[in-house]
Amino acid sequence: MAACLCSLTACGAPREEAIDRGREVYLSHGCAVCHGPQGHGDGLAATNLDPRPIDLRDTSLYRQGTSASAIKQTLKFGLWNNKGAMPTYRHLSRQELKYLVIYLKSLHTATVND
Repeated sequence: MAACLCSLTACGAPREEAIDRGREVYLSHGCAVCHGPQGHGDGLAATNLDPRPIDLRDTSLYRQGTSASAIKQTLKFGLWNNKGAMPTYRHLSRQELKYLVIYLKSLHTATVND
């Protein structure tokens, strides 16, 4: 697993810096509107959505998987079905996507009951 994260940060930034940049992408591109500022699924729009956005710390809720490639695919293509939707983020640059994936994966180590 460490090798996987190291390869992700090969985008030129140390891990902590990459996480910070990913958080900036997360906040500046509207992810927090649904998923909340800390990724807990409690954004301002969350109460009006059915189903509600997932708590990004809870890996059991990731429908497409939790690998870096699965998260990247979800971000690029979104999730659309009869029970809800997540928009696509195809407008993000490759670098922004890498940083965002690094940030989201960093949330997986957080405790869900915070």
